[in-house]
Amino acid sequence: MKGDIYLQLDNPKNNNSSIEHFESDVGSSPIVVGKYYDEKDLDTISNYVLNKFDNNGKGKHIWFEELQDKPIYNVLNKVRESDNILSVFKEKFPEHDVYNMKNIDEIYFSVNPKKANNSDRMLVDCHYDTPWYYLINDGIEIYRVLVACTENKTVETSIPKENLSVFINKTDFYGIRYHKDYHCVYGNMDDDKFRVVLKIHFMIIPKTYTENSFNERFIKSISENWAHASRYAMNQTNNPTSTFGRIMTNSIVSLRWMFNYLWISLLFLIIIIVIIYYYTKRFRLSKRNK
Repeated sequence: MKGDIYLQLDNPKNNNSSIEHFESDVGSSPIVVGKYYDEKDLDTISNYVLNKFDNNGKGKHIWFEELQDKPIYNVLNKVRESDNILSVFKEKFPEHDVYNMKNIDEIYFSVNPKKANNSDRMLVDCHYDTPWYYLINDGIEIYRVLVACTENKTVETSIPKENLSVFINKTDFYGIRYHKDYHCVYGNMDDDKFRVVLKIHFMIIPKTYTENSFNERFIKSISENWAHASRYAMNQTNNPTSTFGRIMTNSIVSLRWMFNYLWISLLFLIIIIVIIYYYTKRFRLSKRNK
């Protein structure tokens, strides 16, 4: 499948980055790219969000399944069940079954990356979406599909490992592996601008699997529980007003940093242990010689 991808290139003349557009064959990449063609549905969703919530510079997440407004829920359902999206997955994974994970689908009213603070900062700094990278295996994958409901020419999503960057513009959708793809968000928005993005999730399971296997249930469970727990924590800490709230915010940010830089954290810990061991041993030897 071919999709609109942007490659981040270094400009040797001025040491700045430039974006060069090209048609990329994403067949060998884990990234899923496509378009949702009914703009009217996307306008309905973005208008609903803008009328429902203030654009106060804080990120907002709305679970599809908690919406009481039936007309907007039906539009969201139409998008996630659309053949525009499902056909891309079926083409990319012909030997797999594809299931929508409705319990964790959400609308995201995006923050300005340049002004993101507190837990909102974690959604734009380079990060993994979950800490379960090494638990997801045996052919099962969870995909998070980002569907852009609004125009976007200034906010860029990057996956360093794939050397890819993309401006997810209105009608574009862009799927990454929920547990495995390390990604970053860059850019800026004018104060009167906003982004509405749908986060839709799919479980990709080999057809050879026994239905409702232990692995399937396990991966689904940790994915859904993590999505709800982490979102609750972020909602509680994106605008802390108490000492406890600020402690929670700093703790969550620190834990995310430690996971993102796990090997650095482990190396630092090993160095500390070696230093402690060395000086403890030296102290004991000097004490014994006395």
